[in-house]
Amino acid sequence: MSEVEMLSKQEGAEFVDFPFLNYHHLQKNLIDIVEYLNGKDFCLGMSEFDLKRHFIEALNQLQNSELKVQEKIIIEFDNEMHVKKMLDNGLIEEEDLVNDNHLFSEQDQLEIRYKIESALGLIKLLHNDLYNLINQYISTILVVKKSGFGGGSVSGFVGFIWINAHSHWSIVDLAEHIYHEFVHNSLFVDDMVNSIFPDPAACAEEDGLVTSTILKIKRPLDRSYHAANVAVSIMHLYYMLRDRRKDRNYFPELAVTLNELNQKTYLLGKQGILILEKLNQFCANPSFEDISRSLRK
Repeated sequence: MSEVEMLSKQEGAEFVDFPFLNYHHLQKNLIDIVEYLNGKDFCLGMSEFDLKRHFIEALNQLQNSELKVQEKIIIEFDNEMHVKKMLDNGLIEEEDLVNDNHLFSEQDQLEIRYKIESALGLIKLLHNDLYNLINQYISTILVVKKSGFGGGSVSGFVGFIWINAHSHWSIVDLAEHIYHEFVHNSLFVDDMVNSIFPDPAACAEEDGLVTSTILKIKRPLDRSYHAANVAVSIMHLYYMLRDRRKDRNYFPELAVTLNELNQKTYLLGKQGILILEKLNQFCANPSFEDISRSLRK
């Protein structure tokens, strides 16, 4: 696919509106979770920060976590409760914690905090509403070491991102990682509210394996589905940066994933099929500007 094709869709093509990258849909999901626990119309007239506060409180109740709420995302390097939650969810192993090998030095912490704050600032500069959504959905970024991994998130610990910030990572690399993990969290919440994957266990069966757009290997359908949507967001970031990185052009791999997903819609709920339709539509007529528009208030 040529650069021109990557940046502009065909004239008259339908507006591509991914639910997990739509400001109003993302707000509605937060409201639905908060009002599930607090009653209908509880969120009427609520500010974005108050909605974040009640959302994180709801997550703590639903997933037995101890996430805190501040105006901005909390950046931490040593939190025993969060590490325990990571252990419970398979994000880190006991051997990773021996002799505090998961902890960064104080000097490294200063540099990493500066880079993460700069990465968030870069996202804010590129798209203020996207920054606000990330800030609203994510309580905490925990920075810890784990050999062979760059970080991640998990459906059992929504509102939380962990990062293994390698010394060679640039501010742009960190911005990519934050956007990447935000999309996972956005999809986790959309699945909670609207059921993307009605039977997650079935996604890991032999007939549920699908080629991952990013890793290019067979993985459980839900993980490859996530990766396809994350790939779109990564390309969107580099579109906003006006950086045509060939190693971030995932369209050929995305086409492979979509071809397989289109044959396994029986493993998707109504919302999962809707997002898949949007992925097909986007792949046929890509417009990153549509994504920028859908993220705006």
